[in-house]
Amino acid sequence: MKRTVLSIFFLTVLSGCGMQPYKQSTSDTGFMKESSREGFREELIAENTYVVEYYGSPGYAKIDHDLLLSYAERRALEICPSGYDGEFKIIRQIEAHFPEFQCFIQYCANAELIANGTISCK
Repeated sequence: MKRTVLSIFFLTVLSGCGMQPYKQSTSDTGFMKESSREGFREELIAENTYVVEYYGSPGYAKIDHDLLLSYAERRALEICPSGYDGEFKIIRQIEAHFPEFQCFIQYCANAELIANGTISCK
């Protein structure tokens, strides 16, 4: 019994390892560590309208697109607590709205690491 409980505990702990955390991106611009780039950013582009992006670091074992989309949607609801109109999609780094999420060199330009959307608060 004790061995079973310990096994379940360690499997639970290990299954959480390598998971992309929900957080704000702390980078400003230019080349920086992946750990400071990962996270969300938003920009007010018109009254009650925002561009929201969530950057997923390639340093994790697997980029989970559904998780990135859910994090972008979570940020949208934080910005617009009464709800919003708009959808999110996964885009390549070369298509990023925010310069700190962009990459134009061959090895990363086509990496699908960003959940992107334009939302309008209700």
